[in-house]
Amino acid sequence: MKKVTATIQKDWMMGGLWGNRKVSHILKTGTMHWKSDNGDIGWLFVPGEGKTNIKVDEQQMEIYLADNQAKTFHIFVYSKNSTPENFQETLWKLPNMTLKIKSGLIAKAEVLSKEMIDSGGGGTRDFPYIIKVEYTIPANWNINEPLVILEPKYSK
Repeated sequence: MKKVTATIQKDWMMGGLWGNRKVSHILKTGTMHWKSDNGDIGWLFVPGEGKTNIKVDEQQMEIYLADNQAKTFHIFVYSKNSTPENFQETLWKLPNMTLKIKSGLIAKAEVLSKEMIDSGGGGTRDFPYIIKVEYTIPANWNINEPLVILEPKYSK
């Protein structure tokens, strides 16, 4: 059974999908949007690869393992003028949004190259600001434990 959870705040919103197994480059199992600098909108998404289940409430986004065979999963973030240095192990500092990160997993943040964007079917002129955060999933992960918890704090 599929279940959608979401929260809408004054300056940001996020949503999650639980129970989707259909692999789609269009579908996103988790999304978040916020008012960024100079009228820009920052966003993040977890792709709909069938690897994750996502649950959202007013305080956080919890990302769970849905496919025991998965070895990695990704979070893509657009936040103009952000670099991989903005993505620390326990804190992501982005324009107008700070995300507290709770996870025992190893992550690597990198700028998404133009070639990677074009191969995914969605080019953008702002590609230098799309960051891919890749998490490595250990074998035998307990699917009842979240892989990552993101706690947003909006500040203007």
